[in-house]
Amino acid sequence: MKALTNLKFLKLYRGDSDIVPPNIISSLSALEDLDMRLEAFGEGNSNFSFAEVASLPCLTSVSLRVTHAGFLSTDISFDLGNSRKFCLLVNAFGILTVRSRSFEYWWKTLELNMADVAKPMAPWVKGFIGKTEHLELRNDKHIESVGQLDEGGGLNNVKCLRLISCCRIEYIFKVGVRGEYAPQVAFRMLTELCILFMRDLKAICQGPIPLQCFQNLRKLYIGNCNNLRYLLSVAMTQRFRKLEELRVICCSEMLSIIEAEEVDPKAMACSSAAIRQSIDNKVFPRLRVLQLSGLPKLSVFYQVHDFNWFIATQIKFLLDF
Repeated sequence: MKALTNLKFLKLYRGDSDIVPPNIISSLSALEDLDMRLEAFGEGNSNFSFAEVASLPCLTSVSLRVTHAGFLSTDISFDLGNSRKFCLLVNAFGILTVRSRSFEYWWKTLELNMADVAKPMAPWVKGFIGKTEHLELRNDKHIESVGQLDEGGGLNNVKCLRLISCCRIEYIFKVGVRGEYAPQVAFRMLTELCILFMRDLKAICQGPIPLQCFQNLRKLYIGNCNNLRYLLSVAMTQRFRKLEELRVICCSEMLSIIEAEEVDPKAMACSSAAIRQSIDNKVFPRLRVLQLSGLPKLSVFYQVHDFNWFIATQIKFLLDF
């Protein structure tokens, strides 16, 4: 293979990649498109290393499906500045969610899908995260908020974000917290947010979130987050004005979808109908699908809305709590 110095495209299936000796991949200096499935990158003389992939100067498209996540902690220079696409699936073999929800991204977008990352990720990974359009993170034991992954960049290229069983995350995004830089715009392109099995999640956001954040979110899925008592504050609903689909299932401590707030004394002088109209105008004006299921403590949607409110709307809803 060393003689193939003009090779532009290389695809190696699982099994083939695991027997490639050192110094072969790095010799393919003209390679532009690399697609590999392997158990792990080698160390020493056992197999080719991740450093060989990172050294390819012409690489603009890379798809790596790797079982073991150790290489994500390798501190090395790896920058796909001119990349048309990349797909990095770590420990994602046979995962149903990857097959059913992420397949569309494998060949036409920029995707990172990482699970069981045992050590803190290297700086080059954060560089990829800043460019990715589809980000799925599972079983991470290090990050406390997603904002830490983009070093203040706001994850403004991410279109779909999935967080599953990340045990230390209490807030997806934090503002005004020591050690957290807060950009004025965050999650600008995000249209779908899915949060599952997050046992310590307290809220989606903490602090005064700028109005420009989450401005294009269309779908929000929350499931098995048993520390959540309220999904959103009233202020946060103003950032979700384009929301079309909301599904909340199996959150045992959920009391209300929108957190109750103290009513302004001036508003108290208004009629209840006026207050209701004011809330209607700013809470999910585009919502078309609502699913609330497995929420044994849920009593109201919001302090001025019981669930009879949905009967008079065009919202398709499933209530089973």
